[in-house]
Amino acid sequence: MNAPTFTRWTRASLAGQVALLLTLGFAAVILVIEVAQWPALRLRVDLTATRTSSLDERTVALLEALPQRAEVDVFHRVPADFPEGYAALLDRVRALLRLCESEVPDALSVRLHDANDLARAQARMDELRVAAADIAIPTPVGTWIGAVVVSVGERRTILRFVSDLGHVDLGDPRRGVRSSLSHWRGEEALCEALGRVSGERSPRVLLAQGHGEAELAPGTSGGLLDFVRALELDGFEFAVWDGERDGAVPGGTDVLVVAGQAQPWPAATRDALDAYVAGGGRVLAAIGDEAVVGAGGLPEWLSGIGVRVSNGLVCMPRFDTLAGDFVDGDPRCTDVELGPEQFNPTHPATAALAASGYRTLVPRTRALVRGEAPAGGTLTELVFSPEESWVDLPSGADGSYDLRRDRQREPAGRQVLAMASEWVGLSGKRSKVAVLGSTHPLTTAHAYNEALVEAVVEWLADRDFRVRIPPKSPYSAVLERSRPAVVSAVSTSATFGFPLVCLAFGIGLALRRRR
Repeated sequence: MNAPTFTRWTRASLAGQVALLLTLGFAAVILVIEVAQWPALRLRVDLTATRTSSLDERTVALLEALPQRAEVDVFHRVPADFPEGYAALLDRVRALLRLCESEVPDALSVRLHDANDLARAQARMDELRVAAADIAIPTPVGTWIGAVVVSVGERRTILRFVSDLGHVDLGDPRRGVRSSLSHWRGEEALCEALGRVSGERSPRVLLAQGHGEAELAPGTSGGLLDFVRALELDGFEFAVWDGERDGAVPGGTDVLVVAGQAQPWPAATRDALDAYVAGGGRVLAAIGDEAVVGAGGLPEWLSGIGVRVSNGLVCMPRFDTLAGDFVDGDPRCTDVELGPEQFNPTHPATAALAASGYRTLVPRTRALVRGEAPAGGTLTELVFSPEESWVDLPSGADGSYDLRRDRQREPAGRQVLAMASEWVGLSGKRSKVAVLGSTHPLTTAHAYNEALVEAVVEWLADRDFRVRIPPKSPYSAVLERSRPAVVSAVSTSATFGFPLVCLAFGIGLALRRRR
């Protein structure tokens, strides 16, 4: 058989075929890359066990529906000697934002600011009208800078790493238990923040003044300045309203705050308030220490919408370390401590507080009593005191309280500390009134009650944008430390069992080969 002969034309043909194949291959690669960039053909598959590498479909829908690109500024500083749980929380925040940028390009503009670079971080804080105290988080081991500022246009809100985005377990170094991220709700919190700032305008809040209400002074002095500052950071606008001076409540008012009225309203102010509420207005009413009893007073007005105000203070026994028991008669008895079980888990204003393990303290609060709701309306109890509380009634001629429990004449057991009334009036619009038994959550105790007050105001303003994202996967491979027998068995098996199995297998294989 004759061998094939190669001519220069054969070699040229082969070279041309190779070149053509390379060109076609290169063109195919370019085509695949270009087609892969088409948004309509993008396909992402999350194969991780906990599905932490993908966003919930509701998050994706919200990002795609934003009216314009949202700006997300992350301010952080984690000292080297801080428990590692704080660094883990920062890493989780970064990972979430990278995932958002990857799944929905151009929805967010993310900037990271290391607070150690004070000059650059301060310049951006000035643009956002954010102070250092707004992004600082006091912790048991010192002050930590960690916050996310979410803004769309002029509207912005702040998410603090600890409490808003997650919680950190400090662990116990003496027992070898390391600090860790114990709770994470970053995706939910980011969705809620975007929902609040993507509206058409900033909600407007009016502060009633002129009749002994709390004024714009620092909270430590009994004023509303801390309350106003916190809601301004959350995107609200504020103004002052004096019914006797200004007349009708201005249009476009989302919430009217009446905190601590101490002088009777004249008829004109009362009529303006009635007209505002009848037209679908929203009111946050807080009972002050010197509430007006009788005509022209806030309690008398509230009784018309089904909320009656007790004349006594809700008290709880305090533990006396010297006596080794719970006692009454102590001034601290008027500080009512609340846990998550004291918040209504079914109402939009308090459901998230009940689910997140929220705890707070409310000083000098009156008990609220359910009356008759407006026609076609509902009354809902929002916050309750613990079962061991009682209502301390005035005992002296001057109306003072002795703070000692009188089982014969003073009501005991669970008391209502906050209530909501809503109904549809003749205007066809839904009216809402939220009542707090004390002004202190807005003033002197605002630092403890900021989350509660903010949730109530957002519900009143129809801005209670809540998202519930279920866990990515119910699977958990964590061994409970409370089951030492199981932990010991697993540890022993991992330390000795696997090496012994390998040794036995090796000996058996060696003996087989010798045969």
